[in-house]
Amino acid sequence: MKHPLPLILFISFLFVWGQVQADNPDKDLSTGLTIDHTVSRFGHDFYRYLADHRRTYFSDATENLIIRERPSARWGSIIWVESYGNQVYYNRIGAGGTDIKSLAESASIQINKRLQKLKVERMFNKSVDLAEDEIQL
Repeated sequence: MKHPLPLILFISFLFVWGQVQADNPDKDLSTGLTIDHTVSRFGHDFYRYLADHRRTYFSDATENLIIRERPSARWGSIIWVESYGNQVYYNRIGAGGTDIKSLAESASIQINKRLQKLKVERMFNKSVDLAEDEIQL
């Protein structure tokens, strides 16, 4: 008679996996992270609004974003967003009363478009590289 241990372990694994899926219906573990590397109140607000907009409208996004800021007392802040070493957004936020929420929401849309374009370019470059390899053979 075979040992039932492997079967018991497999059934336990399926049970635990089902619990993880039930506890996480939005599949938060597979979505991209938005990391805050800002220092000013404007930068933190920009991060918060961008992350909220991205979570609401682009919940299937898997790319990680890092929001960086270089503040200046005279000119406001320079905000840029990077994804895997590529700069996907750049803008200045004035020291005056700028509508940070609408700026962050439009940035989220622009970033999503840029990330989709980069994804297509990477796919195209891979196919071009493969075609070049075939020619050299």
